[in-house]
Amino acid sequence: MSESTIKGRFVKGMKIGNTVHRNFEMRAVATMSELFKVEQETSVGDVLSFNGAMMAAQLTRVGDVEGPFLFSQIGDLAPVDYDKLRQAQGELDKLGK
Repeated sequence: MSESTIKGRFVKGMKIGNTVHRNFEMRAVATMSELFKVEQETSVGDVLSFNGAMMAAQLTRVGDVEGPFLFSQIGDLAPVDYDKLRQAQGELDKLGK
């Protein structure tokens, strides 16, 4: 794990193919341009969708699968696992990474 990533574990997991993966790695947001780009791509104006799209952009690995990941894959998560990703985002923000 580099200093600009954080590792976590899903409760229910993300299904990719026939496998349910529980471990994930998420990276910090590099620049404000990245935030602007995600905001433009979502263009829905709600915080929940923006956060989901940002999660998809920040995920670097789920189980043994490397990103990129899709917004729809975030949408398929159980709420408890969405919360795990939100917590990871918060930790990255607190660390200033």
